[in-house]
Amino acid sequence: MGNGTKADYRPKIVVNAAGPWIDRVNGLLGLQTKLIGGTKGSHIIIDSPDLVAALKGLMVYYEADDGRVCLVFDYHGRALVGSTDIFADDPDKVRCEDEEIDYFLESLAGLLPDLKIHRSQIVYCYSGIRPLPAADNTAAGLVSRDHSTPRQAPDEQRPYPVISLVGGKWTTFRGFAEEVCDQLLGELQHERRLSTRSVPIGGGAIYPQTDAEKAVWLKRLVALHKVSEARVAQLLERYGTTASLILADESAGYRLIEGTDGHSDVEISWIVRNEAVQHVMNILVRRTLIGVNGALTSSALEYIAQICGGELGWSEIQIQSEIHNVISELAESTG
Repeated sequence: MGNGTKADYRPKIVVNAAGPWIDRVNGLLGLQTKLIGGTKGSHIIIDSPDLVAALKGLMVYYEADDGRVCLVFDYHGRALVGSTDIFADDPDKVRCEDEEIDYFLESLAGLLPDLKIHRSQIVYCYSGIRPLPAADNTAAGLVSRDHSTPRQAPDEQRPYPVISLVGGKWTTFRGFAEEVCDQLLGELQHERRLSTRSVPIGGGAIYPQTDAEKAVWLKRLVALHKVSEARVAQLLERYGTTASLILADESAGYRLIEGTDGHSDVEISWIVRNEAVQHVMNILVRRTLIGVNGALTSSALEYIAQICGGELGWSEIQIQSEIHNVISELAESTG
């Protein structure tokens, strides 16, 4: 509460959308559930112009020696390779292991034997747990990728139901969200008044659909903000039409930060103010690709941390702590 007092909230329904942490969160609510049987998927990003050129702009699906289907595609000038499918139950400790990296490199050697890909070309590794439904005695690759909303009924200690969001994936999240909202509206006995089914999200809003529309969009933004067409095109590629908001700030002048693959000080400031940034790592690997593509330098990290600290009111001690944490996390991610 704004006046410093505490308030109790008594929900009619609780939705547990904690992903691979669902069973742990249910435990905090007094529920003993085994809804999640997650599998780990790891990926690597390789800085290899030869590999990117060989892909010819295509996303290539191929079968590794163990029969698993892998993929490799051009990811902003690097090659992204994935993924593994291994049972894992601790999302806080998941990481891309050495044997997984070996697996990827061996599979690429089988796909493109004339190319020589080395570990030293890996600029980033990452891993996450798919929040799949629990499925005992089932091979990891055969666990359903569908989604469901199991409901725990109210009881004497907990006078509200708990609905857990199990499964689903990036390509189905909007449909899943719509189903959940319909279920909640039914529970609350309300009619749906609005639908977001056809509403573009974020930088997808009014995004130019053809080359001709893109040319018009670029020309308009160049004239409006007095910046180069190359800069407008670069930000459109990164952020979609949200680029117009960043360009409005950059129209007063900006400085490109060396070691960030063309990101500016104004751009970073805008991200901190508008994208719910809490840590420098949020900027480097989630809001941008600066920490992912192998371009980041120590001086760029220091500069970005200072921008972040200035926007969020951090002390110099906190800024240096953030820098230390980034170095530790990227060392873990890149090996």
